[in-house]
Amino acid sequence: LDIYGQEIDDSEVGDNDEEPVQDEIMTVEIDLSVNALSNAKKYFDQKRGAVAKETKTIQSSTKALKSAQVKTKEMLKEVQVAAKISKVRKTLWFEKFLWFISSENFLVLAGRDQQQNELLVKRYMGPGDVFVHADLHGASTVIVKNHLYAAGGDSTNKEVPPIKTLC
Repeated sequence: LDIYGQEIDDSEVGDNDEEPVQDEIMTVEIDLSVNALSNAKKYFDQKRGAVAKETKTIQSSTKALKSAQVKTKEMLKEVQVAAKISKVRKTLWFEKFLWFISSENFLVLAGRDQQQNELLVKRYMGPGDVFVHADLHGASTVIVKNHLYAAGGDSTNKEVPPIKTLC
């Protein structure tokens, strides 16, 4: 039915050759206590509010995306700067051996294999250092470097590091 109460034939609607477009069926509530203008104004205001909300959402999402891109670039720059700043520490001469510093601050060195054992004794063992070796085939040679002897400390510490270091 049209607005005048006349019946409309389905064949008359859509005389053009395009495919018919199926619109969503939307239920509209009409408030009978107000006039038609007030009802229409209410729905137009809702549509206008929805369009404004959509525009604000698009703007805020664009702004958030740009902000995230800026933060990502800043973080990448910080990581690159941190990578450039960190220098590699130069290894010390004794780090190729097994080593530790005792509680009395003596450097204790041990060979990893037979070649390093010989190198420790021939090249790095000095006067005042203590030589420790187990009587087993393949055991590591251990040297306790006596820094007190080289520094010219008192006569009691010149010959041997304290017993605690050797235990």
